[in-house]
Amino acid sequence: MIEAGIWLNKAQRRTFHQPRNRREAYGELIQIDGSDHRWFEERGDPCTLLVFVDDATSTLMHLQFVLSESAFSYFSALERYLGKHGRPVAYYSDKHSVLRWPIPRPKAGLA
Repeated sequence: MIEAGIWLNKAQRRTFHQPRNRREAYGELIQIDGSDHRWFEERGDPCTLLVFVDDATSTLMHLQFVLSESAFSYFSALERYLGKHGRPVAYYSDKHSVLRWPIPRPKAGLA
C-alpha cells in the first residue's frame, strides 16, 4: 500500500501550516508571549519575561518581568503598553496562552 501511494506512514502524513505574511504597517499587530526562565541565574528567583513585539518591524515594544505568566500579569503589562504606545489594531498570542479558557464549556441546553 505504501509503494502504491495508498497509505502514508506517520512521518509522511505530517502537515505543516502555511506561514503567514507579516503585517505591512507598524502597530497593526502586536505579538505577545511569555518566557519562563532563570533570568537572573542564582541571584534571584525564576520569573517570566512578558514580551510585546510589533509584527511588521520585529521591534520589541514592551518587556516586563513578572512572577508568573498569568492573565493578570498580561493585564498589568497591557496597561503599561497602552499607556506608552496606544491601542494597536490587533494582538496575537500563541494557542497555548494563559488567555484562553482551558475547558470548553458545553452549549446551553446540551448535556
